[in-house]
Amino acid sequence: ADRQTLEQLSAVLRRKDVDEATVKAEKEMARIGAPAVPYLISLLKDRNAEGSAIWSLGKIGAVAADAVPDLILLLDDSYYEDDVEVALGRIGAPAIKYLLPILKDQKPFSLTSYNAADALALMGGPAVPYLIPLLKDEITRPDALRALGEMGSAAASAIPILVPMMADWDNYADVDKALENIVHALSRDRRHLDSGSLAAAIRELGTAETRLSKMFADMSSDTS
Repeated sequence: ADRQTLEQLSAVLRRKDVDEATVKAEKEMARIGAPAVPYLISLLKDRNAEGSAIWSLGKIGAVAADAVPDLILLLDDSYYEDDVEVALGRIGAPAIKYLLPILKDQKPFSLTSYNAADALALMGGPAVPYLIPLLKDEITRPDALRALGEMGSAAASAIPILVPMMADWDNYADVDKALENIVHALSRDRRHLDSGSLAAAIRELGTAETRLSKMFADMSSDTS
């Protein structure tokens, strides 16, 4: 797409009224992809156009990585926070390095860290290795647990790490909820998982069962 086309589409998105032309412009920006990203970043600063820009950037996905710093600034916007989470989730890996510091620097369950965790959850499997280390920190643990639980079957690799955490009663409820969500999702999604993913998930559950049995055995011996 040439510059004139991109400027025309931007002008449509800047209009106050949202209509069929707006929807068409959003879709066309998404179809154009990388060349549209600088224009969409500019539109993020326009209150009339930012919703459209967020949607288009999310549809573009990973090649919209340059927009991540500007999208991060909108994570605490109560009007667009859900759309921003989806956009960051679709952009995926390039957004992770911007989202992790938010979890580390914010108080647990603050609006921004809550939304950052949601965005990581939407990424699924690729975000799991980055969330697991956050389980060691009491500040980041609640958001990390919630994100892993929301991922469902995509977080199966975290099961053996989560199970031993149930021995700490301070974390028990949050860990139990995350594990319940993951295991239920595995049961629900088993028909849709490829054989390799399903086999890996079964191995993780087997490892977790062994650790859980040992943990309860140790607890019983301590109380006898």
